[in-house]
Amino acid sequence: QQYPFVPITGINAPKGASFLFQDHQGGLWLAGAERGVEGLTYFDGTRFVSPVNGAFPKVVVSGMAEDSDAGIWIASDGGLLRLSNGRLEKIVDGRRAWQITKIAPDVFLVLMAKRGANSISETELVRVSWMRGKWKIQTVLESMPNVAIQADRSGNTLYPCDGGYCELSSAAVEGWNLGRALVVIRHSMLRPFGPMPVKAVFRDSAGCIWMRTDSGDTACKCPGDSAPTVLPTNIAGRGHYTLSELDDSSMVIPSFGELAI
Repeated sequence: QQYPFVPITGINAPKGASFLFQDHQGGLWLAGAERGVEGLTYFDGTRFVSPVNGAFPKVVVSGMAEDSDAGIWIASDGGLLRLSNGRLEKIVDGRRAWQITKIAPDVFLVLMAKRGANSISETELVRVSWMRGKWKIQTVLESMPNVAIQADRSGNTLYPCDGGYCELSSAAVEGWNLGRALVVIRHSMLRPFGPMPVKAVFRDSAGCIWMRTDSGDTACKCPGDSAPTVLPTNIAGRGHYTLSELDDSSMVIPSFGELAI
Protein backbone atom coordinates (compact mmCIF):
# COMPACT_ATOMS: atom_id res chain seq x y z
CA GLN A 1 0.00 0.00 0.00
CA GLN A 2 1.12 3.57 -0.59
CA TYR A 3 -0.17 6.68 1.12
CA PRO A 4 0.70 10.30 0.30
CA PHE A 5 2.15 12.40 3.06
CA VAL A 6 -0.47 14.59 4.75
CA PRO A 7 0.72 17.87 6.30
CA ILE A 8 0.33 17.84 10.09
CA THR A 9 -1.11 21.02 11.51
CA GLY A 10 -2.25 22.11 14.93
CA ILE A 11 -1.07 24.03 17.96
CA ASN A 12 2.58 23.20 18.73
CA ALA A 13 2.81 20.80 15.75
CA PRO A 14 6.48 20.39 14.73
CA LYS A 15 7.65 21.96 11.48
CA GLY A 16 9.84 18.97 10.70
CA ALA A 17 11.04 15.69 12.16
CA SER A 18 13.64 13.19 11.05
CA PHE A 19 12.93 10.59 13.71
CA LEU A 20 9.69 9.21 15.13
CA PHE A 21 9.33 6.84 18.07
CA GLN A 22 6.25 5.18 19.59
CA ASP A 23 6.33 4.42 23.32
CA HIS A 24 4.60 1.59 25.19
CA GLN A 25 1.44 3.70 25.68
CA GLY A 26 1.14 4.46 21.97
CA GLY A 27 2.35 8.05 22.30
CA LEU A 28 4.38 9.42 19.44
CA TRP A 29 7.69 11.22 19.93
CA LEU A 30 8.93 13.46 17.10
CA ALA A 31 12.40 14.90 17.02
CA GLY A 32 15.27 16.29 15.07
CA ALA A 33 14.85 17.39 11.48
CA GLU A 34 18.07 18.25 9.77
CA ARG A 35 19.15 21.36 11.66
CA GLY A 36 18.42 20.30 15.21
CA VAL A 37 16.46 23.44 16.10
CA GLU A 38 12.96 21.95 16.07
CA GLY A 39 13.24 20.39 19.51
CA LEU A 40 11.34 17.40 20.85
CA THR A 41 7.55 17.03 20.58
CA TYR A 42 5.15 14.50 22.08
CA PHE A 43 1.80 13.61 20.47
CA ASP A 44 -0.67 11.85 22.76
CA GLY A 45 -3.23 11.18 20.02
CA THR A 46 -5.00 14.50 20.48
CA ARG A 47 -2.49 17.25 20.98
CA PHE A 48 1.17 18.15 20.57
CA VAL A 49 3.05 19.09 23.73
CA SER A 50 6.62 19.74 24.80
CA PRO A 51 7.68 16.89 27.13
CA VAL A 52 10.73 18.73 28.49
CA ASN A 53 10.81 21.11 31.43
CA GLY A 54 12.61 24.04 29.87
CA ALA A 55 14.27 24.21 26.48
CA PHE A 56 15.38 21.15 24.56
CA PRO A 57 19.02 21.43 23.38
CA LYS A 58 19.75 22.18 19.73
CA VAL A 59 20.75 18.67 18.72
CA VAL A 60 19.96 16.39 15.79
CA VAL A 61 18.22 13.24 17.05
CA SER A 62 19.01 9.95 15.30
CA GLY A 63 17.37 7.40 17.57
CA MET A 64 15.14 6.80 20.59
CA ALA A 65 14.32 3.94 22.93
CA GLU A 66 12.37 3.40 26.16
CA ASP A 67 13.38 1.82 29.46
CA SER A 68 11.19 0.00 32.00
CA ASP A 69 10.55 3.22 33.96
CA ALA A 70 9.17 4.92 30.81
CA GLY A 71 12.37 6.93 30.48
CA ILE A 72 13.07 7.95 26.90
CA TRP A 73 16.64 7.54 25.68
CA ILE A 74 17.76 9.89 22.93
CA ALA A 75 20.76 9.36 20.64
CA SER A 76 21.93 12.67 19.21
CA ASP A 77 24.89 14.58 17.86
CA GLY A 78 25.10 16.18 21.31
CA GLY A 79 25.53 12.87 23.13
CA LEU A 80 23.27 10.33 24.81
CA LEU A 81 20.32 11.79 26.73
CA ARG A 82 17.57 10.38 28.97
CA LEU A 83 14.24 12.08 29.56
CA SER A 84 12.13 11.15 32.59
CA ASN A 85 9.15 13.09 33.98
CA GLY A 86 10.15 16.17 32.04
CA ARG A 87 13.73 16.14 33.33
CA LEU A 88 16.47 15.78 30.71
CA GLU A 89 19.72 14.16 31.81
CA LYS A 90 22.97 13.89 29.87
CA ILE A 91 24.20 10.33 30.20
CA VAL A 92 27.12 10.75 27.78
CA ASP A 93 28.27 14.24 26.83
CA GLY A 94 30.77 15.36 24.22
CA ARG A 95 30.46 12.30 21.97
CA ARG A 96 27.95 11.76 19.21
CA ALA A 97 25.48 8.92 19.67
CA TRP A 98 24.57 7.73 16.18
CA GLN A 99 22.09 4.94 16.91
CA ILE A 100 20.34 3.23 19.84
CA THR A 101 18.37 -0.02 19.96
CA LYS A 102 16.79 -1.90 22.86
CA ILE A 103 17.72 -5.59 23.12
CA ALA A 104 16.15 -6.45 26.48
CA PRO A 105 14.49 -4.66 29.41
CA ASP A 106 16.91 -1.92 30.48
CA VAL A 107 19.64 -3.14 28.12
CA PHE A 108 20.52 -1.06 25.07
CA LEU A 109 23.17 -0.99 22.38
CA VAL A 110 24.40 2.42 21.27
CA LEU A 111 26.62 3.24 18.31
CA MET A 112 28.85 6.09 19.45
CA ALA A 113 31.71 8.15 18.15
CA LYS A 114 35.03 7.17 19.68
CA ARG A 115 36.61 9.55 22.15
CA GLY A 116 38.57 12.17 20.24
CA ALA A 117 37.33 10.87 16.88
CA ASN A 118 38.17 13.01 13.86
CA SER A 119 36.07 11.08 11.36
CA ILE A 120 32.43 9.95 11.28
CA SER A 121 33.71 6.44 10.53
CA GLU A 122 35.46 6.18 13.93
CA THR A 123 32.68 4.53 15.92
CA GLU A 124 32.31 1.92 18.64
CA LEU A 125 29.44 -0.10 20.10
CA VAL A 126 28.58 0.37 23.76
CA ARG A 127 26.16 -1.45 26.03
CA VAL A 128 24.01 0.59 28.41
CA SER A 129 22.48 -1.48 31.21
CA TRP A 130 20.93 -1.01 34.63
CA MET A 131 23.22 -2.67 37.17
CA ARG A 132 23.29 -2.37 40.94
CA GLY A 133 21.06 0.69 41.02
CA LYS A 134 22.74 2.73 38.30
CA TRP A 135 23.23 2.92 34.55
CA LYS A 136 26.49 1.35 33.43
CA ILE A 137 28.12 2.07 30.06
CA GLN A 138 30.65 -0.39 28.62
CA THR A 139 32.27 -0.69 25.21
CA VAL A 140 31.51 -4.13 23.76
CA LEU A 141 33.00 -3.63 20.27
CA GLU A 142 35.85 -1.17 19.88
CA SER A 143 35.53 -0.99 16.10
CA MET A 144 32.20 -0.75 14.31
CA PRO A 145 31.12 0.53 10.89
CA ASN A 146 28.98 3.65 11.02
CA VAL A 147 25.76 1.95 9.92
CA ALA A 148 22.28 1.45 11.32
CA ILE A 149 21.93 -1.03 14.19
CA GLN A 150 18.48 -2.48 14.83
CA ALA A 151 17.20 -5.27 17.04
CA ASP A 152 14.54 -7.69 15.85
CA ARG A 153 11.63 -8.82 18.02
CA SER A 154 13.89 -11.32 19.79
CA GLY A 155 16.40 -8.63 20.70
CA ASN A 156 19.05 -9.86 18.26
CA THR A 157 20.81 -6.93 16.62
CA LEU A 158 21.59 -6.83 12.90
CA TYR A 159 23.83 -4.46 10.98
CA PRO A 160 25.53 -4.42 7.55
CA CYS A 161 29.09 -5.73 7.32
CA ASP A 162 31.48 -6.96 4.62
CA GLY A 163 30.02 -9.79 2.55
CA GLY A 164 26.48 -9.51 3.92
CA TYR A 165 25.27 -8.68 7.42
CA CYS A 166 26.33 -9.31 11.00
CA GLU A 167 24.29 -10.34 14.03
CA LEU A 168 24.71 -9.99 17.78
CA SER A 169 22.49 -12.28 19.84
CA SER A 170 20.71 -10.69 22.77
CA ALA A 171 22.00 -13.47 25.05
CA ALA A 172 25.60 -12.77 24.03
CA VAL A 173 25.24 -9.03 24.63
CA GLU A 174 23.49 -9.45 27.97
CA GLY A 175 26.04 -12.04 29.14
CA TRP A 176 29.09 -10.12 27.96
CA ASN A 177 31.72 -9.21 30.57
CA LEU A 178 34.80 -7.03 30.40
CA GLY A 179 37.76 -8.97 29.01
CA ARG A 180 35.61 -11.31 26.91
CA ALA A 181 35.24 -11.06 23.15
CA LEU A 182 31.69 -10.47 21.98
CA VAL A 183 30.68 -13.15 19.45
CA VAL A 184 29.69 -11.67 16.09
CA ILE A 185 27.71 -13.95 13.77
CA ARG A 186 28.42 -13.24 10.09
CA HIS A 187 25.88 -14.00 7.37
CA SER A 188 26.85 -13.95 3.70
CA MET A 189 24.43 -12.47 1.18
CA LEU A 190 24.56 -11.30 -2.41
CA ARG A 191 24.86 -7.54 -2.79
CA PRO A 192 21.49 -6.44 -4.21
CA PHE A 193 22.61 -2.93 -5.13
CA GLY A 194 25.92 -3.65 -6.87
CA PRO A 195 28.68 -1.35 -5.57
CA MET A 196 26.20 0.70 -3.51
CA PRO A 197 26.80 -0.13 0.19
CA VAL A 198 23.95 -1.24 2.42
CA LYS A 199 23.24 1.18 5.28
CA ALA A 200 20.54 -0.72 7.21
CA VAL A 201 19.50 -4.36 7.72
CA PHE A 202 16.28 -5.44 9.41
CA ARG A 203 14.76 -8.87 10.10
CA ASP A 204 10.98 -8.96 10.31
CA SER A 205 8.79 -11.38 12.27
CA ALA A 206 8.53 -13.70 9.23
CA GLY A 207 12.32 -14.03 9.03
CA CYS A 208 12.67 -11.87 5.92
CA ILE A 209 15.82 -9.76 5.69
CA TRP A 210 15.27 -6.18 4.52
CA MET A 211 18.09 -3.94 3.30
CA ARG A 212 18.32 -0.26 2.43
CA THR A 213 21.05 2.00 1.14
CA ASP A 214 21.79 5.47 2.45
CA SER A 215 19.68 6.91 -0.38
CA GLY A 216 16.75 4.59 0.30
CA ASP A 217 17.07 1.78 -2.26
CA THR A 218 15.24 -1.21 -0.76
CA ALA A 219 15.58 -5.01 -1.15
CA CYS A 220 14.15 -8.02 0.65
CA LYS A 221 15.12 -11.69 0.95
CA CYS A 222 12.71 -14.11 2.64
CA PRO A 223 13.37 -17.71 3.70
CA GLY A 224 13.45 -19.87 0.58
CA ASP A 225 14.44 -17.02 -1.76
CA SER A 226 17.57 -17.66 -3.78
CA ALA A 227 18.50 -13.97 -3.91
CA PRO A 228 17.25 -10.62 -2.63
CA THR A 229 14.49 -8.88 -4.58
CA VAL A 230 14.99 -5.16 -5.17
CA LEU A 231 11.76 -3.22 -4.74
CA PRO A 232 10.92 -0.73 -7.52
CA THR A 233 11.01 2.92 -6.48
CA ASN A 234 7.31 3.34 -7.29
CA ILE A 235 6.64 0.98 -4.36
CA ALA A 236 9.46 1.86 -1.99
CA GLY A 237 10.53 5.44 -2.56
CA ARG A 238 14.00 6.81 -1.97
CA GLY A 239 15.57 9.34 0.34
CA HIS A 240 15.93 7.59 3.72
CA TYR A 241 17.35 4.30 5.00
CA THR A 242 15.11 3.52 7.98
CA LEU A 243 12.88 0.43 8.25
CA SER A 244 10.36 -0.60 10.87
CA GLU A 245 7.66 -3.20 11.50
CA LEU A 246 4.18 -2.57 12.92
CA ASP A 247 2.50 -4.78 15.51
CA ASP A 248 0.45 -6.42 12.75
CA SER A 249 3.72 -7.38 10.94
CA SER A 250 3.33 -4.75 8.22
CA MET A 251 6.61 -3.20 7.12
CA VAL A 252 6.89 0.59 7.03
CA ILE A 253 9.24 2.03 4.39
CA PRO A 254 9.50 5.82 4.63
CA SER A 255 10.88 8.05 1.90
CA PHE A 256 10.73 11.65 0.76
CA GLY A 257 7.14 12.43 -0.27
CA GLU A 258 5.48 9.08 0.42
CA LEU A 259 5.17 6.20 2.82
CA ALA A 260 4.95 2.54 1.76
CA ILE A 261 3.41 -0.13 4.00
